[in-house]
Amino acid sequence: MVDDIGADSTEILLEMGRMYAVTQQTSTNDSYGEVTAVTDTTFNAYGMLQDINKKDREIHDMGLAVKGNTKGFFKPSYYSSNTTYTLKEDDILTDDTGEKYRLIKIIGERGAAFIVVILQSINLEGTQ
Repeated sequence: MVDDIGADSTEILLEMGRMYAVTQQTSTNDSYGEVTAVTDTTFNAYGMLQDINKKDREIHDMGLAVKGNTKGFFKPSYYSSNTTYTLKEDDILTDDTGEKYRLIKIIGERGAAFIVVILQSINLEGTQ
């Protein structure tokens, strides 16, 4: 049954969503804690965005229903080139039109099926 839910959610995200290039930054610090280098890692993730509505009480209670924020649904992990990637807060997602979003909060995980995240449009477009 869990496998069915995971397969169904994957099918929905592929059919209704779009592909995003996810950029994760990793900092290298010296012995004094100063950042000496920043490395970007990019992978593809498919997901679906949805405006935040009045029924999203949890999002409103957290103060995340602000102009420029939107809700997203993504798989918990993605596999590419023998590596498993997971979305993390502060990741930058770029869609096929060049629109960029910063992942500001992971607000829920629905088992192996999908995670719910809050994204902020870097261009401040989205939910008003």
